[in-house]
Amino acid sequence: MSDSIVRQKKLLKNTAWFTVGTVFSKIITFLLVPLYTNILTVEQYSIADLLTTTVSLAIPFFSLIITEAVLRFVLDKKNNKKQVFTIGIVITAVGGVILAIISFFIFKNISVIKLYWGYFIVIYFMTAINTLESEFLKGLEEVRLLAEIGILQTLSLVISNIVLLVTMKCEIMGYLAAYIISYGIANICYFFGGKLYKYITSPCKIDRNLIREMLQYSVPMIPNSAMWWITNSSDRYLVSYMVSVAANGIMSVSYKIPSILSIVISVFMSAWQISVVDEFNTREGKKFFNSIYKKFVVASLIFTSLLIIFSELFATFMYAKEFFSAWKYSAILLLGFNFHAIAGFLGTAFTSAKNTKPLFFSTFLAAITNICLNVVLIKSIETIGAVLATVISYFLTYIVRRVLVKKYVRIKWEWSIIAGYGLVMIQLTAILTLSVKLRYFVCIFAVFIILILNLKFVVQIINSIKIVITKNR
Repeated sequence: MSDSIVRQKKLLKNTAWFTVGTVFSKIITFLLVPLYTNILTVEQYSIADLLTTTVSLAIPFFSLIITEAVLRFVLDKKNNKKQVFTIGIVITAVGGVILAIISFFIFKNISVIKLYWGYFIVIYFMTAINTLESEFLKGLEEVRLLAEIGILQTLSLVISNIVLLVTMKCEIMGYLAAYIISYGIANICYFFGGKLYKYITSPCKIDRNLIREMLQYSVPMIPNSAMWWITNSSDRYLVSYMVSVAANGIMSVSYKIPSILSIVISVFMSAWQISVVDEFNTREGKKFFNSIYKKFVVASLIFTSLLIIFSELFATFMYAKEFFSAWKYSAILLLGFNFHAIAGFLGTAFTSAKNTKPLFFSTFLAAITNICLNVVLIKSIETIGAVLATVISYFLTYIVRRVLVKKYVRIKWEWSIIAGYGLVMIQLTAILTLSVKLRYFVCIFAVFIILILNLKFVVQIINSIKIVITKNR
């Protein structure tokens, strides 16, 4: 069996397990959106979204993104796994305590959110611990266990939401409590199911050189993560301030349909993070990266194009009441999420080479662009301006990384793929300007042309799957 087939077999196998856990779990979570939009007001949903968004901002700064180092270093066979995991625990715990102290004084001076400080801190710890444990288990390649616990976590989220929102009518408190309960159950299962207690050692026994190496890897990623947050989430604060909290609620829910694309991509990326480290610096490893990249781009392009067609249909059963108007924002954001996914794929080249500086540079440019565009566009065209700013920023990140990645692997520009993105732009124009029947015709015809133009890559994707399945038998 050739090395290429072995790599593809491993990638497909891991992708299959992550699909079982992630896609099933995320689809069910996705189906909870109608429940949220029916029970919560636009303002309540906006506040809950701002709290979870703020947690995502705080994690990089207070955890030092140690989870990225945990995954990367546990994949290196030479490293002591006990020490790697313990370093992750200590840094996560210390950072959480510091955040609790600082945020207490901030929250008590903001009337809108001061009642939710306790929820905010617990959500932070639950999220940070969940990420640490899951990334460590991913590094151990315990993909089946991750899939099983992912399903359990989702079921607990569904049950908690039904009890707290539908039965007990707890509204926003119930929404936040359900989030905490589901993450808490998952964290306990990770710890005991993955026997993580075996990987805890005394902090006094930790090699200081290992701490330094891990921090040298993770700390430079803090600005990168912060810049991603600015690109991903700053518009929500600006829309709340410059337009209204209700407008932010509508924009926040518009991210739910593009999250379908993110779910599918994240499944593959979870498996890819394990595979890409293997022999990345070899000639064969770079050839493998190049091959998978082109297949990845074509697959995500086709899926994005299909989701754009069905975005309004999905919105009819997902977005209740005044939330329905978010569907057009969702269609536009799908293109941005596509560029975000490809930029993330290219980013694995830098992390595999243990050079995270290009990640920061690319996201820094995107973040500055995002802020400037948000200020200008929100002022002139309100919420849709924030949506457009996000898409442009994601595109800029992709372009910059596409140029910088040449240092590690050369990727040829494919005109069939470029033409495919032109057709997606035509789809979006049709969505926003044409009548229902005519826009469906244009969008479906565009998908057909994309398939024809990229037929060779589609055939390669199908053949790769067939080969791996056949060899596996």
